[in-house]
This record gives sequence, C-alpha cells and structure tokens, in this order.
Amino acid sequence: MNRPFAMSALPNEHRSELVVNLALAHPPDDRALTGITDVWKAFQGLAECGGLSGETHDPGLARALVRTIDLRERTVSAAFRDVIIDPASLFVLANMLHWLHEKIIPLQRATILWPAHERVVRTDEPQFPDPWPRYSFELEIGELIDDIDLEIELTAPQPKAVTDQVVDALSAWLLATHRGGFANEMFKPEESIVFLGPDVMNVEADYVAWFIKIMRADESALDSLLNVLEWVHQNVAPIRSVSLGP
Repeated sequence: MNRPFAMSALPNEHRSELVVNLALAHPPDDRALTGITDVWKAFQGLAECGGLSGETHDPGLARALVRTIDLRERTVSAAFRDVIIDPASLFVLANMLHWLHEKIIPLQRATILWPAHERVVRTDEPQFPDPWPRYSFELEIGELIDDIDLEIELTAPQPKAVTDQVVDALSAWLLATHRGGFANEMFKPEESIVFLGPDVMNVEADYVAWFIKIMRADESALDSLLNVLEWVHQNVAPIRSVSLGP
C-alpha cells in the first residue's frame, strides 16, 4: 500500500515504549488538533482492550498505557509506555496515520520508534494481528457477508455499570476501525468505515448484541474484535458464548 507521505519505522532502544513523531504540512487548527488526539486515543483504546494483542500476547493481560504528547508549531510527538502489542499492530498504526493525513491534516513525514522487544514489520504491506488461539468462550462464526450480527451471552446477569464497560470496549474497537486501522488494498484508509445498523445494539443484564450494517475493512478487524472480547471475559465479565454472522 502506497503511503502519500514519508514514513519510517525503527526499533526503539526502550523495550516497551512506542514513539510516533509527525511532521505536519502546516500548523494545526483546533479541528486538526482534535483529530490528532482522536487517533491517539483510538489506537491506545484498542491496545488497552487487547485488540492489538494478536496471537503473541494474551489479550487479557493488556493494560492501560501511559501516553505523553508534545506539540510544537508543525510537529507532534506521542509516546506510549508499557506497550504489549503484536508486531503487526505497526501496520494498523500506519493505516491510522494514513487516515489522519487524508481526512484531517496532511503529513509530511511520520517516524515511528517501535518497542525493541517486538519485531518491526513493513508499513506498506498489509498485515494484521492474528486471532488469539485459545478463546475462553464458545465461538460460532457464520457467513460474514454484508451485515454482521454480534451476539454476546454473559455467564451471569451483570449490573449496568458492568455492561457499560462491555459496550465501552466494543466502542474502542469501533473507533479504531472507523479511523482506517484495518484498511487494506481494497478499502483504503480514507474509505475504511464501520457503520452500525439502525437498531445499533441491544443490551441486557446477561446479553449484548451489536448490529454492524457496513464494514469496509479487512476481515482481520473481526479477529481484533474477538480479542477484545477475550479481554472483556478476563477483566470485565465472564462470557459464555459469542456469535458472529448474519
């Protein structure tokens, strides 16, 4: 995938720190600053909910990251500490920066210092984190054509505060996917979107359903979503079963 700005990725001497340095084409206005912040939050949120753990790290062990931001006239730097994510997450991040360039503010260059304990992959060849191989819940996947129903059955009824956390985790996946994270050669970052259906969701004490009307993204996005649910199972509320399909 051709990037419309210069991009380089190098190992960071700090083993668990990810640093992103952006050179902007012009000073950012308030809208651009909000858009840049939204991208940082979306990437961080997906990482913290296990959506970038892949098969290499247990999604349930994903934890809150420490983020620091440095803004100057035409440069923005973001540092994320305590990062535990799959190497292919670098391509997800590159996609989100590509989306930022096309939709919010042009970039001249992006320099990524990737955690030294993870492999540095190419940022121009589509690759995504693989699914966690040992989900803790029953999983049924039907034909993933057109709209997709996601149904989550919890093992026991939960208070609203807990089901709200389940929805928040799903929303973290939605925000990152809607910002081009899982774009591929068919769906470019600026064209990659996720829209929920008119009913949006159904939330009960022991059941959560999401209705995804349109998903213009690589199917690997659903692997990330299932990893998020593994994180939910281990950290929010035990899940009995998950169903994906029409």
